[in-house]
Amino acid sequence: MKKFNNFRHFSNYFAIIKTTLSVLFASSKKYFILILVLSSVMALPDIINLIVWQHIIDQIGSLLINDNKDYIIIIYLFLLHFIIVLIKLIINKTTNYVKEIYTVLVDKYITNKTIEIVDSMEMQDFEDPRLHNDIQKTNDESTVRSIGILNNIVEIIMNMTLFVGTISILASYQISIVIIIILSIVPSTIINLKSMSKLFEVYDKRYEKTRYYSSLKDMIVTYENFKEMKLFSNISFIQNIINNIFEKIIEQDKNVKRTLTIKSTVGDSIQHLLTYLLKIIVVVNGIMSKLSIGVIIMSIETATKLQNALINLISCALTLYENCLYLLSFERLNKINSIKSEEVREDLIKDFVVDSIEFIGVYFKYPSSCNHILEDINLTLKKGFDYAVVGYNGSGKTTLIKIILGLYAPTKGEILINGINRTMYDKKAYFEKMSAMFQDFVKFPLTIRENIGISMVDNINNMPVIIEASVLGQAHDFINELNRKFDTNLLIGWENSEDISTGQWQRLAISRSFVREADVMVFDEPTAALDAKTESEVFENMVNKKTERINIIITHRFTNIKNIDQIIVIHEGKVDAVGDHDFLISNNKIYAELYDIQADNYKGFIKEPALAGELLK
Repeated sequence: MKKFNNFRHFSNYFAIIKTTLSVLFASSKKYFILILVLSSVMALPDIINLIVWQHIIDQIGSLLINDNKDYIIIIYLFLLHFIIVLIKLIINKTTNYVKEIYTVLVDKYITNKTIEIVDSMEMQDFEDPRLHNDIQKTNDESTVRSIGILNNIVEIIMNMTLFVGTISILASYQISIVIIIILSIVPSTIINLKSMSKLFEVYDKRYEKTRYYSSLKDMIVTYENFKEMKLFSNISFIQNIINNIFEKIIEQDKNVKRTLTIKSTVGDSIQHLLTYLLKIIVVVNGIMSKLSIGVIIMSIETATKLQNALINLISCALTLYENCLYLLSFERLNKINSIKSEEVREDLIKDFVVDSIEFIGVYFKYPSSCNHILEDINLTLKKGFDYAVVGYNGSGKTTLIKIILGLYAPTKGEILINGINRTMYDKKAYFEKMSAMFQDFVKFPLTIRENIGISMVDNINNMPVIIEASVLGQAHDFINELNRKFDTNLLIGWENSEDISTGQWQRLAISRSFVREADVMVFDEPTAALDAKTESEVFENMVNKKTERINIIITHRFTNIKNIDQIIVIHEGKVDAVGDHDFLISNNKIYAELYDIQADNYKGFIKEPALAGELLK
């Protein structure tokens, strides 16, 4: 069974080599072929110079013995040797130049491939920590390991050429030397193969811890986190967590690498012993056969080069094996992407307008959870109406929004779009009908123009659209007060960048949602960081203006939703009630309780009861 598993693993690695070669070829056909050609001829100068050097030694011996001091031949031989060395230098320099350019091309290709793979994934895919590990490993290792495999292949071709050339010189009269050379590398090869497998096993098992401490390190140096961590003096606490992980890694490395070092030393010692035996055999054999000094020296050089070529050949094969181990993550992601590509259906509806969204007995739980977040949701949303979703924290409001947007599919039940099951609609086309401003909106390290226009990339340079969106999001005035206005680079930590307040960032996120002419607009706590005046103006642009779309807002501020068409009360994952403000305040306990709590808070902060009441009207 173990042998079968080993065979299966090796077949996987050959599959990875095949995938990697296709990646290398796709990155640049021209450079891929050029690398193979250069690596094929790279070893030829060394083989030719072995023969030239033999003639030089023999010519020197002839000059020492004979009276005829004709130096012309030896000068020509040295000139030929120099020309061959120069050719090798040019080939090496050209190869290095090609590899450096090719490395960037491969990095670009793999980066784009990884982004495409991530783009094809669903939200539930990101719930899987193993997938996170694979994505991070791909980011960390794929380019380096792919280039590593390219280098391995170059080295294998070059050393194979050298191996064939040198073995053809030796095998004709010293076959025993070839056998000793092959035997000399067997122990170290077996030990190194097992060592690489063991090291990868250790790396793979602890990768999540490695990713965790890397995440903690990134957290410390992120500008948004620094102010809070500095204030609460908790950087040293995070540092202790990182150090604890490091200590465990160091202790594990000591145990594993101590054993591997001892085994490696034994294997290399056997190899050196056999190498010296090899040289003794060459010299003794040369003397007994009365060979010239040139032939004996050439034989030693050839045997040494043959042994080095074989060692390098095995070393490259082992490194190739190691690189393939580290590319297993990229291979797994590729398979996921291939499966998703095969699932693309041509019969899905792509051209449509969202007139209604209907939930029928919808249940939902996250992939990593055993409990349902939403249960038996029955709900209908229609174009031209404004909806508010309210409820206690953790009641399932944001999850409901994610499902409406199509980021998650229901665990059970149906969602109908215009009376047709949502699974019959093209997902990309469905996303294009949606727009949202999330509570945890993204702060892109881009210009203000790009931060607004990125919700619809086709409009990213369309200034009239971006300006209009900034007006609707109440961001236009503060943008024009900045020196570079819409061309201002954002996020501290980048060259020529500026920072803006949390409220201003929120206005940009709201503006971003208005760029897309969507059938469904969702706002998740859109005014949490805004002052009262801006909040009122923004809210007026979001809802209360009758438009040909479905507007949905999640909010805890009841001052904003009294005129909403329908308010949906979510409690413990279920729809507790649906109605307008007047109906719910009289007929729903949860809504009335939430409203009263906010009213009491206003009264506690504002001394004049009349003013507090006015705010709640």
